[in-house]
Amino acid sequence: MQKANPYFAKYRLDIGIQQANQQQYKLYCGGFVCLELADYGGFSGKVAQSKFGRFLEQYDSDYADYAIRNKFRDESDTLIAPIPSDGELSYIVDTADYARFGIWISVSERDGHISQYVSRRIPKDNNRPVYTLDPNHVDEHTWYVKKSDDIIRRLTTGYRLGKIRFDDSQVKADFGLIIGELLGK
Repeated sequence: MQKANPYFAKYRLDIGIQQANQQQYKLYCGGFVCLELADYGGFSGKVAQSKFGRFLEQYDSDYADYAIRNKFRDESDTLIAPIPSDGELSYIVDTADYARFGIWISVSERDGHISQYVSRRIPKDNNRPVYTLDPNHVDEHTWYVKKSDDIIRRLTTGYRLGKIRFDDSQVKADFGLIIGELLGK
């Protein structure tokens, strides 16, 4: 089970609050979508006590996290950080399956280091450039970019080197899939 999911991205289903509150069911999109984080009244505890559950706990704890505890494979707090108060929206990356990401920058007053942050937060009244990876989304305000273009190369290099931060784990999971496609993984 992966947190990076085109439906989560398309309909902006941020399940972080649902997970934190341990809610089995939560309504999204004005009540039209109901997302269930399955445990079925103690199912996880029962599986953990079964022969299979004990086997997983002993020999494959990563799979036990997934199969027993319903943890998403791509969920981690690494590289998660809030956008600093001095952060500025630099540009927007549009994708076919995962909607849009705002690329924010913050410049350190101490040493001039530029940090990049990826977020779904995009102010409505912005005039920042929009770059798309989907040729069908090109219009007078949205420009098509290829893997070899500088803007994409800087993003993929920053990601590969662990230099980019994400404002939540859902954004990190979704953006990781986009980067994986760009890098050919």
